[in-house]
Amino acid sequence: MFYINVPIGVGAVIFGSLFLGDPRQENPGRFDVSGFVLAGSGLSLLMYGVSEGPARGWSDPIVIITSVAGVVGLAVMAVVELGKQSPMLDLRLYANRLFRSTLTAVTLMSVSFFGVVYLVALFYQYGLGYSALQSGLLVFPQAVGVFLGGQTVTRVLYRQLGPGGS
Repeated sequence: MFYINVPIGVGAVIFGSLFLGDPRQENPGRFDVSGFVLAGSGLSLLMYGVSEGPARGWSDPIVIITSVAGVVGLAVMAVVELGKQSPMLDLRLYANRLFRSTLTAVTLMSVSFFGVVYLVALFYQYGLGYSALQSGLLVFPQAVGVFLGGQTVTRVLYRQLGPGGS
């Protein structure tokens, strides 16, 4: 994994430094420390609880405590962020029905698609006995297809059809 990810990461940094513009804003606002800490700790605790649940058992006290603490942390973050003028994560966007329904659809599609990609890669490794590299090379064309499809939709079809699909 190291020999694959490091060259790709170095290439991404070089590409970014050569071709991406300077994203600095004139007045970016203050960094939302409370939102950052609450989101980071809430998500970390929840993910730990969910990932340890199958191994330790869902009734294990560590799993219950970390999961509940994560949910509470995220709930507190939502309350704090809704009370701020410039939050790290503007939850007021969810009041827009189009935004909310689109994000829900994209989330469900992403979970199902990436879940299948993950399971196919595991099938190649454990079911068919391929190495991790062979498995990765077999599912890599899907990533290229997603990239090209996304570029086609956002750069060509969206400009022609618009958000209303006229």
